[in-house]
Amino acid sequence: MMEENKEILHEALKRGSVEVLGENLPNYPLPFKLIKTDQFSLGEIEKRGICLNVILLGLTGTGKSRLLEVIGNYGLGVDYWDPYRFQVKKDEHTEKITSYTFSTRYENRLPLPVTIIDTPGFLNATAEDDRKLMGDIRNFIHSNQMPIHAVAYVIPASQGRLTAEQKTVLWNMPKALGEDEERIKRISYLFCTFADSKLLPVLESVKEAGLRYKTHFAVNSAAYFVDEKVLSIEENKENREKSINELLWTMTTESVREFLEDIQCNWPFQVNLPIKALKPQTGDTKEYMNTAPARAPTAGAKLSISIGKF
Repeated sequence: MMEENKEILHEALKRGSVEVLGENLPNYPLPFKLIKTDQFSLGEIEKRGICLNVILLGLTGTGKSRLLEVIGNYGLGVDYWDPYRFQVKKDEHTEKITSYTFSTRYENRLPLPVTIIDTPGFLNATAEDDRKLMGDIRNFIHSNQMPIHAVAYVIPASQGRLTAEQKTVLWNMPKALGEDEERIKRISYLFCTFADSKLLPVLESVKEAGLRYKTHFAVNSAAYFVDEKVLSIEENKENREKSINELLWTMTTESVREFLEDIQCNWPFQVNLPIKALKPQTGDTKEYMNTAPARAPTAGAKLSISIGKF
């Protein structure tokens, strides 16, 4: 029954979508609807209940957009041997803050609607541009009344050393949400991208930079989009050892699954606007207003699940 539900969902998503031939597997652009400026939704937005809001933060080129694609495909029930993938974004490079809400989803993987807020990378231009980006992030979340359930810092697993500039940006990055560092830490996670083993040099680097988070996950997003055609699907399933791509897929899938399960228990964090102007201080730090307390989601809260209208 679960596989039947998945096939119904996938056929509904592919219907009317023009296949995009990628480097590996065919991609089907998802039928997102523009809800308001820079906000898109897959299916009808559920007016009642909880929507888990996740924001992706990181330096330029760390794999935020690719991680968004992975979370989207995971939440729609895509498996390793499916001969296609779904495309969340048209452009891989993120020019402006944009949110994608998955109201339509595979209920066995996403029991609650999820909104992913994709952001441009820090250190893309000047320090002044980074300061503006931090303000834009805060304004986007506040103006759209989006309590944050999870902050996902995205940094390459092999990042063994950080420049002084990178350390400053990482140290300041959480301040885009507010000054309550302890509460922000409780909903913060580190995604170590491009991981190909359990060795994660980045952990020591971010510790040195003072970036605080709840736990970390190793992911390799590229493994989600590789077309493995060494043998037929049935032959591969029955007669072979797992390839490196499938092992990386499994690692990434488990990381995303654990992350999405964990954030369902988080107290959402409300982002308020600053009450005073930002002022660079020693180490290029900034002042932000304290945030107001947020209410926790009701324990065990569930929503009705449907494919929805496109």
